[in-house]
Amino acid sequence: MTYISEPGESRRRLRLTPKLGAAVVVTILVAIFIFQNTERGTIDFLWFSVETGIWSGLLITFVLGVLVGWSVQRFVLDKE
Repeated sequence: MTYISEPGESRRRLRLTPKLGAAVVVTILVAIFIFQNTERGTIDFLWFSVETGIWSGLLITFVLGVLVGWSVQRFVLDKE
């Protein structure tokens, strides 16, 4: 196990929960998928088009998904 210690604090144990483990696995799989899709392509969204690396669209989509998931989780937890 990994221990985190700061001055003046007792040592805390960093636990690998199933949720954290799944997040790590998904992040690794997304990184592999992004690195395998490095060719250029056209990304069309609403009224504009951009020619860029496909990896950038995948990365933006992943980051937006993480942000939406985090926001929804915060919203649900705040209601309880």
